[in-house]
Amino acid sequence: MFIQVESSLDESVPSVSTPSPRRRRKTRPSSEHMAEASKPKKKRRTGSRKTARKRNESMLRVVLFGAAGLAVIYGLFFMDWQDIGGTLGMSRSNDKLLKDLEYYQNEQIDLINTFQNSEQAKAAIPRLNEIAKELAIISAEFDDWVIVEDEDDIKAVMQLPPEVKEEHSRFAREFKQKRIQHSVRLTQEINRLKNESGLGNFIDVLVVNSQTFGGRYAREWKLNKAKEGLYKEGYSPVTAGTVLTIGMQLQGINSQYDWQDCIVKEIYSDGKVRVNFIDGNSDSLFGGQGFLDYKYERDRLRIPDVVLLKNTTSSGTGRRIDVSAPRVTGGSQRPRNENPPARRPPSDRAF
Repeated sequence: MFIQVESSLDESVPSVSTPSPRRRRKTRPSSEHMAEASKPKKKRRTGSRKTARKRNESMLRVVLFGAAGLAVIYGLFFMDWQDIGGTLGMSRSNDKLLKDLEYYQNEQIDLINTFQNSEQAKAAIPRLNEIAKELAIISAEFDDWVIVEDEDDIKAVMQLPPEVKEEHSRFAREFKQKRIQHSVRLTQEINRLKNESGLGNFIDVLVVNSQTFGGRYAREWKLNKAKEGLYKEGYSPVTAGTVLTIGMQLQGINSQYDWQDCIVKEIYSDGKVRVNFIDGNSDSLFGGQGFLDYKYERDRLRIPDVVLLKNTTSSGTGRRIDVSAPRVTGGSQRPRNENPPARRPPSDRAF
């Protein structure tokens, strides 16, 4: 006997079903949260701060450029550029020169007035020398300003307006007067010390020594000032590479620190040059040449673009033997400086 068994997959294998996810119960917001939610949300600032910063920077640039423009206009039309002449490498202005002169003159007199004995005076020697140095340089600046030698300077002076000439004349008179008055005061103070303490002669020696000390700096200042003319138009400085010959006519800085025509007499192995200055008087005993020769360093000589040769072996007539000698080459073996240092400002004196 067979028994038929009917099986059903649904009955024999229990079905597995995934339970549905449980829903979270939403918590009701508290009163505080509701209050915060009710507030309007602030908009996020994206580029507002950057835009404001750029706007402020632009305004600042405008202000700065405007101030700079006003400064330029003021400088061009209202500023006395001579007052800042020292910064630009030029001489001091007239007013500054007078103030400095009076300051150091008074300091010198006041210092000497404090001397009670020789030991005190000896201790003050460094300061006495420094004062004398400043006074000597101030006088050198004035002498360079008031004495007009260069032809270009003379032409510039002749073209000055009358009121400018008068102002410069007034300044020159005042400066000279202050120098004379100081010399009198200094003599009176030394005489007083002679009578009161017997230090007069000792102080006199100290003052003379200090003036000698200051004079060295004044000569150095004058020489450096004259060397500014090395690059004058139509000339070139004589350097170690410049080819020179006996009889060549150059210009050199003479003992008065002025540029003057001279003739090459000898060239030494160390590069120095012996020259003889021409006084311009062709009827003189030596044909316009001076009595003494000078052995100079080359940085005190300049060579003209058109070089002349003088006969230095004849009877001394100084006759020109080559009026069209070619330009001597050599020099510094490099192209001529097209941007030379600033020329000395033309002097404004006419007295």
